[in-house]
Amino acid sequence: MRIEDYQGQPQPIVRIAVVEGEERIRFQVEGSFSVEDDCHSEAIKGEPGEIWEVRLKGGSTASFSYFARTDLFVDQKEARRCLRDRESQGLPARLMTVGERLEHKGKLILDNREHWICLGPFGTKEEAQEALSKLELGQNALVVPDMIGVPRGHMEVVGPDGQVQCLGRRMLVRTHHSGQVVLHDSPVGRDFHWEHREKLAYRGDMEFLMGNDGKLLAVNELPVEEYLVSVNSSEMSAQCPLELLKAQTVAARSTILVTAGKHHRLEPFDLCNGDHCQCYYGSLREGPVSRRAMEETRGEVLVSQGRVCDARYSKVCGGIMEANEHVWPGEPISYMRSGIDAPSPKAAEAFYPISSEAKAREWIEATPEAYCNPDVPDLPEYLSYARDYYRWQVSYGRKELEEIIKRKSGHNIGTLKELRPIARGESGRISQLAIIGSEGTLVLERELEIRWVLSDTHLYSSCFIVDYQRDSGGQIEAIDLRGAGWGHGVGLCQVGATMMAVRGKGHHEILAHYYRDTSLKRIF
Repeated sequence: MRIEDYQGQPQPIVRIAVVEGEERIRFQVEGSFSVEDDCHSEAIKGEPGEIWEVRLKGGSTASFSYFARTDLFVDQKEARRCLRDRESQGLPARLMTVGERLEHKGKLILDNREHWICLGPFGTKEEAQEALSKLELGQNALVVPDMIGVPRGHMEVVGPDGQVQCLGRRMLVRTHHSGQVVLHDSPVGRDFHWEHREKLAYRGDMEFLMGNDGKLLAVNELPVEEYLVSVNSSEMSAQCPLELLKAQTVAARSTILVTAGKHHRLEPFDLCNGDHCQCYYGSLREGPVSRRAMEETRGEVLVSQGRVCDARYSKVCGGIMEANEHVWPGEPISYMRSGIDAPSPKAAEAFYPISSEAKAREWIEATPEAYCNPDVPDLPEYLSYARDYYRWQVSYGRKELEEIIKRKSGHNIGTLKELRPIARGESGRISQLAIIGSEGTLVLERELEIRWVLSDTHLYSSCFIVDYQRDSGGQIEAIDLRGAGWGHGVGLCQVGATMMAVRGKGHHEILAHYYRDTSLKRIF
């Protein structure tokens, strides 16, 4: 990420992966453009509107070693002291600095850097995990990769006449003025229940190159504020109230600035365009209010204790927000606390916090008042989908679920005996789950892993209870999962925040409700 002056104002230039893992990418350019490439031939010449295709011609994946991260620091001096302590213990320790420091004309814009103490390298993830298991460590312990070999291969660019124009490893399409690059058959919602393909248009430049998986990658490079005009309406809808889109824009701006150089630190981009980072589906998602939301919050971020916040969000919290440490590795963060998502905490006081299986059942079987409860007369039509997620049910035949578990986890548990929650967060989301079978027990340690292993795509959330249907001999025949919410539940609840805006709350009130002890600050 770098800072450039754009329309008279400094702002970060971001790189977003908009297509990954493909062998062919079809595109056309609307408006004026030019092409840069690393081919030996002359640069590609073409006309606006012509359809081109980038094709993979041989490719191999990047190679990695693995490290066991034992400690994480913001202060570099503290990190160096810890490094000396680890070395004095005879451990093969190394200091890794990740993240970015951004300056513009001598002014510090952002410093999101972290300093990691890592042991290694190890040849496999399993070896690094074994090293971690031998030490008594906090929640910052994690296996992290490091690249030791770049991906190999090349691509060919085929013109509208079917002729190969060039061979190379990268091609950059630079748009001019109001030009856009249109990508055909782009994947949207990959690995989730709404997965599909559609035609998407992007402002800014588009680079085609090799990804670490040895497949084609398309990276859109543009000013962060132009990116955010699309994000606020890709994550939600351009029909949403202005104050909701402003809150969404501030959260998204904060998130990309604080995670740049971290989430995809070994990739040639800052964030991806899917749910792993934040949804970004180009200019076709935008409306007039989308741009106004950006303009009225330009450069504005959430700040806590002098640092930009990692302002995570999810679609439907289910009535109670979750704390970060029950979802991701890491220590508790002050502004990512659990809380009741309702005008009055009395709505869920009888259930909160959800500290037992009995309370989890009572909570999921109830439909208490909450900002994201869709059973209200003032629910806008564009939020009607929330009725499928505030409370939900998924049913499996036993053999069907056994096959899903085997395919998604790589473990054969045999005949399923029980799904046993071991730990839940305050919202009822399961953070540790034992899958008990006739051939052994598989323990899932994280919210997203639980959702991944128990579904062909992803479960809506890990806040669920389990009911069994048994035959006359007591063997399980079918399993019903009944749950609450869609997503991890940390930070802003998008449906709840929308209803706050519908009822007249401003974006500053919405953000203060979901992110405690934070303030708004304009940093560029």
